[in-house]
Amino acid sequence: MTFAGLYLAPAPSHPDTSWMDAATVLQSTNWGVLPIYVGQQVIGAGSHVVTEAQGRLDGLNAAGLAADIRLAPQCVLYLDIENGGLMPADQVKYVKAWIREVHVNSNYWAGVYCSRSQTAQQVIDNVGDVVSDAGGHSVETWVYGPIDKGPSTIDLASEPSRDPVGSGFSAALVWQYRMSMNGPIDLKWADSQTGAQRQLGYVDLNCSSVSDPARPDGGPTWVT
Repeated sequence: MTFAGLYLAPAPSHPDTSWMDAATVLQSTNWGVLPIYVGQQVIGAGSHVVTEAQGRLDGLNAAGLAADIRLAPQCVLYLDIENGGLMPADQVKYVKAWIREVHVNSNYWAGVYCSRSQTAQQVIDNVGDVVSDAGGHSVETWVYGPIDKGPSTIDLASEPSRDPVGSGFSAALVWQYRMSMNGPIDLKWADSQTGAQRQLGYVDLNCSSVSDPARPDGGPTWVT
């Protein structure tokens, strides 16, 4: 099954709401989704209020945005963590507070988008009590770790299938294995209806161990 990222917005570090407007289109395609919340960051552009209190506010905001586009209860919302490696202590507190707010105090489950190198394990190591408070429900991980660098053109007809286990973080649910930030990646494929060649530029490719990363349990993605 095909799935696509969907930015929950306006978020602190992602004000563009165009993906929110596209939610109904995604629903009509029966694609899976990766709901992404770009909260407070410690590097790059965006907002940098990395505190525990802000984590609670942003978790509540993420759940509200998910409800606005009718994502079904128990969908996984993924917090975007842009910096790789070990997070500083204040960021750990922010991330944990965000996860708790979503995971324990809303109708949704929490996940993170982060580096496969140190960050993913650091998150898991710090949310044991949150998981316990949520009845043992795990926090899902979507990791990034590219397999190549530089410009690429990918033909879906010949692109091999991949498994998130190969990401370097064996517990990952989703793996972003090609990233256009390392050099433009063009994706081409044949239209299933007409056979015409289609192409998109600057895409990221992800694989998942489930058909819909928003609902690893196989439940409904949208409120109908």
